[in-house]
Amino acid sequence: MPKISVNEAAPIKALNPDQAARLHTLGTALYDAGLCRLWPALFLAVGMGLRRGEVMGLKWADVDFERGTLRVRQTRVMDVEGIVTGNPKTTNSRRELYLPGSVMALLKRHRAAQLVERQLAGNVWQEGDVLFATTLGDWTHPDNLNRALRAVLGWTEPTRAGQDGGNSIWTRVPRELRPGLKAAVLAGERLPDISPMTCATPTQPWPCGRVCRWKWCQRIWGTAAQPSP
Repeated sequence: MPKISVNEAAPIKALNPDQAARLHTLGTALYDAGLCRLWPALFLAVGMGLRRGEVMGLKWADVDFERGTLRVRQTRVMDVEGIVTGNPKTTNSRRELYLPGSVMALLKRHRAAQLVERQLAGNVWQEGDVLFATTLGDWTHPDNLNRALRAVLGWTEPTRAGQDGGNSIWTRVPRELRPGLKAAVLAGERLPDISPMTCATPTQPWPCGRVCRWKWCQRIWGTAAQPSP
C-alpha cells in the first residue's frame, strides 16, 4: 500500500455556507476567464468531499453522464518513490456518488475543453482517459490541485481588485469579464487557507450515503442540490 503524503492526510478546515458560496463564485469566474484550468477538479473535491488523490486518480470511464454518477475506484498519491496509483484509502472509499446537475454540466464543459486541447496536442496526446489531465493528456501532478486552490484563495483577497496595472495578472482576463470578476473579488473577505477536500460541516444524509448541509448545497449546487435518487 502506498504511504499517504502529508498533504493527503492534512486536517480539514470546514467552510461555512457563505465562505463556500464565495469560493464557488470566484472559482467559476476564474474558470470562465481562463485563469483556473483545474476548477472542475477543485469543484468536485470541495463540493463532494473527495480526497485529493481520489480526484486526481479519476478517469472518464468513472463518469456516467446518463445516470449522473461518479465511481471512485483508485487514487494517485505520493510516496517515497514518487506518485503511485493504487486502491482508495479504505474499502468503503471505493464508492459510487450521485452528482448534482451543476457538477455534471461543469464536467461536460470540461470534456469539451479537453477535446480542444487534445486536438491542439495532435500526435503527442497521451491516450490515458484521464479526467483531469494535463494539456497533453497525461496525469496531472496531485500538487497542482493544491496550487490551483491557493490561486483561487488568493483571488478572494479584496485588494486584488485594485492590482490592475499594466503588468498585473488582470491583463490575462478578457476585458469584457473584468467588471464581473472585480465585483466578485470585492464581494467578501479573504477566505482561510483550506485543503482541496474541505467541505462545510455535514449534518444531513444524502441518498448516496454522504452527509451534507442542505443550506450549503443549495448555495453551491443551485436548484440541483439533491442528488438523483
